[in-house]
Amino acid sequence: MGLRLMKMSAYAKRRHQRSASGQEIAEFGPALFIFFIIVFFPLLTFFTFLWGVGTCAVVAQVAARDAGTGSTLAQARANMTEACDLLLPAQGGIGSLSGISPPGDSGVTLTVLEVPIQSGDPRVWNPGDPVDTTNNFYEFEVAVTKLISPLFVPQQFTRNFTYAARAHVEHPNGLNN
Repeated sequence: MGLRLMKMSAYAKRRHQRSASGQEIAEFGPALFIFFIIVFFPLLTFFTFLWGVGTCAVVAQVAARDAGTGSTLAQARANMTEACDLLLPAQGGIGSLSGISPPGDSGVTLTVLEVPIQSGDPRVWNPGDPVDTTNNFYEFEVAVTKLISPLFVPQQFTRNFTYAARAHVEHPNGLNN
């Protein structure tokens, strides 16, 4: 009888060990589900939003730098448009992951700023005014305003984002042409 109790207790011990390991496996599925809902998808959404913000920043900086190399105002606009179309094409491109719209240069503005050497406070330059390189220097400001739609976010929660970058005008005398 004592041997039989010993065998049963060993059997009961093995049964208890199996149920404990089975319980761990059974709890893994709900824990993984909670991980994906609470951590993974929101983190992925946040990173795609950051990707969109970074893309707008890169587009603004590259477009401003390319506009600065233009010898005339028309050439500066053409350089800005070319940079925007290259970085944000209608299909694919670096903005497709975060759902940046509209593609290309729509939502991108080019402004010429006149910065007095004495004060340093920029003001918008009127294209009809003459260029005064002795008292002022000139900058192009490119503002990129795009709609960023990160992954897993409903459309009504998406927002416009604006990023502006500046670059010096390399040929300020060409602004009057």
